[in-house]
Amino acid sequence: MEKGKCICFNCSKAAIIAAIVVGILLGVVASLGLLVVPVVAWALLVVGLLALFVSLFIAVMVRDFNQRECLCRYVTLLLAGIIAAIASAVILLVIGIIIDPVLVAILVGIGSAALTLVIGAMLCLIRCVAGCME
Repeated sequence: MEKGKCICFNCSKAAIIAAIVVGILLGVVASLGLLVVPVVAWALLVVGLLALFVSLFIAVMVRDFNQRECLCRYVTLLLAGIIAAIASAVILLVIGIIIDPVLVAILVGIGSAALTLVIGAMLCLIRCVAGCME
């Protein structure tokens, strides 16, 4: 392998696949009653808002064209995950405690998938900025 070359793979697809797997697994765990739903909801909300502020900070601080290209490549994936994580957390906090356990498990699965997508998109962004382009 040449110096400066990275192994090519589609980072976005890997993040989406990981999000689906984690979402299904945590949805099943929540359906078994092994998670404390309010704690999960608050964690989703806090991490989603933190990711939103970090993303806004990165967007403001990016000056280099190569880094801006990296940001443009992954901003849709990142924002979709952030919005889904915050929305599922708010829904869980508002109605998740008094509603059907199956719906709560589905919301936990969606929220955890969204949070995994945010983490994956951040990792893809870091990988791109570091020079390991797809």
